[in-house]
Amino acid sequence: MLGAGWGLDYIEIAVGSAEAARKTYYRKLGFTVSPHTSSGPGVQHSSIFLGLPYVELLWLGGPGEPELGSPSRVRFRRSLDHGGGIFQYNIDVTDIERLGNTCAA
Repeated sequence: MLGAGWGLDYIEIAVGSAEAARKTYYRKLGFTVSPHTSSGPGVQHSSIFLGLPYVELLWLGGPGEPELGSPSRVRFRRSLDHGGGIFQYNIDVTDIERLGNTCAA
């Protein structure tokens, strides 16, 4: 992961529960996982920070009914229905002036 204007900024991964996130990403893989918090009604999340880039783990839980109508939430629900996994990633891009200054150096 590169981040900071040069590539992958973050990945969102659907997991079955907070316990599934801890079991896989903390216990098995050894990542430091942030405490989980609400990501909106009925959805909770934790993050693994890798400098500027990060991995966000999301699952259904907490108070309220999840709002699953947006395109990203539809992909989230579809990923959960198929056992979880990456459902979205964002690319961090830089503006042309910053790129020009870097290439000239």
